[in-house]
Amino acid sequence: KTRMTEHNCLLAESLATMDLWQHMSCVKNDFTSDFGTATELFIKCNASTISYEAVVHACKERQSTHEELYCDMRKDSMFVCSTYDSCHDRETTRYGEFKEKVQEAELARKSQAVAVDKIQCFVQTVLQASDSDLA
Repeated sequence: KTRMTEHNCLLAESLATMDLWQHMSCVKNDFTSDFGTATELFIKCNASTISYEAVVHACKERQSTHEELYCDMRKDSMFVCSTYDSCHDRETTRYGEFKEKVQEAELARKSQAVAVDKIQCFVQTVLQASDSDLA
């Protein structure tokens, strides 16, 4: 039994020295004419593999940098948002307390203004009254 390979050389099923030698000679002769082309293709393939591995390495480094930067940004934004929320809550409370104090002061000032108007009116009435009006 024999089998055909891609290079049209017959390989006997036996491991006899003569059969192996004939197959090796056939393969050598078949590929000798294409050895330069095969070498050139091997070099190009090897260069492509090295280039690919370099690109993969660069991509992994960039991905790692991106992930690190993203995590840092996420932590920073969480801190900023937390700070903003607590600041907003604090200042909203302060505003409410200040507004309440201003409203109380405003109410007191209105009461004082009404009292001052009544006093001024009373004083003017007294000053304009004659002695007979007072008796």
